[in-house]
Amino acid sequence: DPRRAAYALPASVLDPAADPTAVTAELASLEGALVVSYAALVAQAEPGARSPVVDAMLTAARRATSLTGQTPAFPGLPERAA
Repeated sequence: DPRRAAYALPASVLDPAADPTAVTAELASLEGALVVSYAALVAQAEPGARSPVVDAMLTAARRATSLTGQTPAFPGLPERAA
């Protein structure tokens, strides 16, 4: 995947001796941050250019859910985060 070279992961995620639970939590946090970032980009994108950004947002949300077992709250709806 050519995108892998574009992202620097925290050292804690790459440490083979790291606690797997902590690594999973860190990865879920990173995916959650991507969801928020992509949601902001959807709002800024031209109507005809939104689909790829929405797809990226959904992919990040699915990855976060697979890591935590919990569906992340939709960005902008903090009352649903609880």
